[in-house]
Amino acid sequence: MTDRLKREEILPSVFFNSFTDGLYKSNRISINLFMPLSRDKAAKHALLTGVLAKSSKKYPSLQSLNKKLYDLYGAGLVSDVSKIGESQSVTLHLLSVANRFALEGENVLSASADFLCETLLEPNISGGAFIPEEVEIERARLIDLIESQINDKRSYAIHRCSELLCEGENYAIPRCGYTEDAEKISPEELYQTYRELLAGSRIEIFHVGSDDSSDVKALFKSRLSVLERRPDRSIVTMSAAPRVCRPPKNISENMDVTQAKLVLGFAAEESKSARDSVAMLMAMMIYGILPSSKLFRNVREKLGLCYYCTARYDRYKSVVFVDSGIEAANRERAAREIIAQLEEIKNGEFADKDIREARLALRSSYRGVFDEARLVESYYMGNIMSGFDKEPEEMAAFADEIGREEIINACRGMKLGAVYCLEGRGVSA
Repeated sequence: MTDRLKREEILPSVFFNSFTDGLYKSNRISINLFMPLSRDKAAKHALLTGVLAKSSKKYPSLQSLNKKLYDLYGAGLVSDVSKIGESQSVTLHLLSVANRFALEGENVLSASADFLCETLLEPNISGGAFIPEEVEIERARLIDLIESQINDKRSYAIHRCSELLCEGENYAIPRCGYTEDAEKISPEELYQTYRELLAGSRIEIFHVGSDDSSDVKALFKSRLSVLERRPDRSIVTMSAAPRVCRPPKNISENMDVTQAKLVLGFAAEESKSARDSVAMLMAMMIYGILPSSKLFRNVREKLGLCYYCTARYDRYKSVVFVDSGIEAANRERAAREIIAQLEEIKNGEFADKDIREARLALRSSYRGVFDEARLVESYYMGNIMSGFDKEPEEMAAFADEIGREEIINACRGMKLGAVYCLEGRGVSA
């Protein structure tokens, strides 16, 4: 691993990662448990994150748990579930003050790590199941979250396009699963899922902060060593891009919307190296990420075909989504122009100024990695998941070196695979 990040496999498929810098005024610790993304487990893992963060054996109520966090100088406990490529991650992380701010010289970092272990490894259970009342509360919250996603029509349209582009693949499964699956999960079934997660997951532990983490590493190794582990070796975070159909899949849906949402999904070539990844990012900056991008300048500003138009690149699946807000009458013309702007980049029709602006944006992004602990973890976790081993300065150096041909080649691998449009009711699909 890189010089700054200290990484060690402390147990089979259990990795401890530490980044220490005295400039930070806090310590961030996270436990990330990765499993293959599947329809059967997606909603269960999402429900589990909520239940685990609300109580434990030692702190059986939210009130007692919050009192413990208060005793840790107001530490903050957060749980989350995320999707990385075709893997799903259950995460618990704790943010606490640096030891030097403890009023009586306490080791707040070690106490925080111990509390995080208790939260994960000693849940509040009864009779081989999670507490039914807590499961019902978190189930209601999860279902509300899943069903509220349709209210954000922009995100909904992007998800529907991803389902279309990656039809039949696990990538198409939403990170929190589906309402009908969440409704069926029993407290007993959820506890069984929890046990399977502890036994089979790939575990990535991160510490980012100002204090030495040697004691924390030893603590995690000791606490996790008692688990009966059977790590799932099929867990992968980088997966092949979807196969595209000819002609591309094309679907329209109607809802009560005043502004139509048009999303185009592209399969791209997999980035084989960190340099390839930077070249693709630069290409996307020029295509549709920056305010000076071709999509913004031409499709939105010059032609007035959309209210917004931007590109999103997921390196873990090698897919690109271009989403836009349009008048339904402009659907066909907007789609043609979005494709035309990509073809221009493939043909080298972009200015040196575009390259310089992409470089500046990436330099700024990489320079800001160390500003916050969460950004440090995000950057290095991304490196680990991608199989890359580069510091931010090295990635910025790639941006300075990459020229026109590499940008062109990155775009030439993109193939249109799906077109999704969400239109108002009464509009002909």
